[in-house]
Amino acid sequence: MKWFEGARTNMAYNCLEKQIENGMGDKRALIFEANDEINCTEFTFRELLVEVETFAKFLVSNGIAKGDRVVTYLPMIPALPIAMLACSRIGAVHSVVFAGYSAKSLAQRVQDCEAKMVITASASRRAEKIIPLKKIVDEAMEICDSDGFRVNKVVVKHNADIEMEGVPHLSIEDVPFHPDRDLWWNESVAEFRTDGKPAPIEFLAVATRRSFSTRLVRLVNPKASCTASAVIRRTCTPPASSSSIYMPERTFCSAPPTWDGSRGIHTAFTDRC
Repeated sequence: MKWFEGARTNMAYNCLEKQIENGMGDKRALIFEANDEINCTEFTFRELLVEVETFAKFLVSNGIAKGDRVVTYLPMIPALPIAMLACSRIGAVHSVVFAGYSAKSLAQRVQDCEAKMVITASASRRAEKIIPLKKIVDEAMEICDSDGFRVNKVVVKHNADIEMEGVPHLSIEDVPFHPDRDLWWNESVAEFRTDGKPAPIEFLAVATRRSFSTRLVRLVNPKASCTASAVIRRTCTPPASSSSIYMPERTFCSAPPTWDGSRGIHTAFTDRC
């Protein structure tokens, strides 16, 4: 059986550049509705492309290449779709792990897919409670080390850092950090934002993309979400009451960012491709 024989594509390109070419560059591509109004933000297609290209350059500079696995253990913040699209852009395989799983569950998924990098946040805020995601990741990395597997880099997006009366707060000084392994997202990515160099992009053959997905599905625990930039699906994840991303003429929910969450983020972009 043959499927799109000879076809080549890149999902991140379809999600962003293709929309810009169609005149949607200044249209809103992503609207982040946070629990706290002060954290809400929006990105146009052009703005989101800048973020994705910048992070893609950062990934490549840290040794991530086509076929490498990257685990994201992030709350529902813009860093999640940015990281996913950046992986898609360079042909890396991202495995989205729900940022509510235990250190043991995370370690299992990291080892199963042999991830070279883990992307996380310093913490996640749920109502009146701070969830120390970085601490959980450190515990997972200790489990991996004891099992003889070591992740090259852990990228940390500082989160839950805005001081508001009556709202839990986490300062950057309170976040555990290992200089030999860890990188702060903002500081590490900044140098690639204005370096003037073109962002890397891999246009992959459809057969190659499918083999990436097949390989990862065989490696990873069935409950772990994984995709090689996901083959285009013309379906839509229904909206929900949690943090959502909105697209013109379509609303879909990015939560939970596990089995259907990663598909949902891609789907809303690709449904217009």
